[in-house]
Amino acid sequence: MPGLGDWQARPIEPAARADALATVRERLRAHPDALQRHRLRVRELVLEGLAGKPTEAAYRSLAATAPDAVETARLELAYGQLLLARGRAEAWAHLDRGLHAAAPHLGGREYLRLQGWLARLRHLELPRADDAPVGLDRLLREAAVIERIERRVAPRRRPAATDRADTVG
Repeated sequence: MPGLGDWQARPIEPAARADALATVRERLRAHPDALQRHRLRVRELVLEGLAGKPTEAAYRSLAATAPDAVETARLELAYGQLLLARGRAEAWAHLDRGLHAAAPHLGGREYLRLQGWLARLRHLELPRADDAPVGLDRLLREAAVIERIERRVAPRRRPAATDRADTVG
């Protein structure tokens, strides 16, 4: 089961995804406690979404039944990552809520890694025409290319003679 600060929406081959879904559903049938059940349902949501199935109703149900703040953060991050992997612009609302909710529960390095990913990924152009899921590595490469292009195209600002923003007094 991925950790709170891990990237949870990694595309996998259909056969491996089917196996992972079967494992999740088998564990759900074992009647785990509420916390484990919620985590398994979040994983199921991500796997179903990566397969292209509708996930909004399952997301709403999980959001209404999250047992605590950590699981709310896990859901928001996982769903946001899934939407981003599918090229959906609404991903950012979930990712922002998830990062804010997760911050008190993450270690410093884990938080900075997650925050760094999200900062770099903000350069992506969304929505994408193709909604086939894309992995984190490819998303980061695309974002880096777009960022370099934006830096080259953006005009360099020179302070005006009357601009005193960089002076003291």
